[in-house]
Amino acid sequence: MDMQIPPSVSAYSTGLDVSQRDIEELFPTVDPEFEPFGQRVLVQLRRVVNKSAGGIILASETKTTEAWNINVARVLRCGPLAYKRRDESMEPWPEGIWAKEGDFVMVPRYGGDRRSIDLGDGLEPVVLVLFDDRQLLGRI
Repeated sequence: MDMQIPPSVSAYSTGLDVSQRDIEELFPTVDPEFEPFGQRVLVQLRRVVNKSAGGIILASETKTTEAWNINVARVLRCGPLAYKRRDESMEPWPEGIWAKEGDFVMVPRYGGDRRSIDLGDGLEPVVLVLFDDRQLLGRI
């Protein structure tokens, strides 16, 4: 799969230039083995990179800082009540669905329920976060 990174994903990143990176490196395919309930949305944060664009290996402090500053994610799954009214009608929101599976979104830096998955490839783990549908900040 040869997907291009949307230009704005790099613009919303943490200061490290990720524009020349492969999308599979930043958002590796992972099976979360998880289906969100209710109005929850499961996202995958952009993976922390180990090296700068120039090939310099990043210090652990830099990677830790980057991990907490990443606010770009890809939507993996949406619960059955996501983007629907919370009354008896359960109609879709008047403004429609904010984000669907595969969309890149901005998420709050703090909040959500985090889970890490180590892929065993020697790189940083993949971080999944479960948010309420109303907590997503915008589609990129």
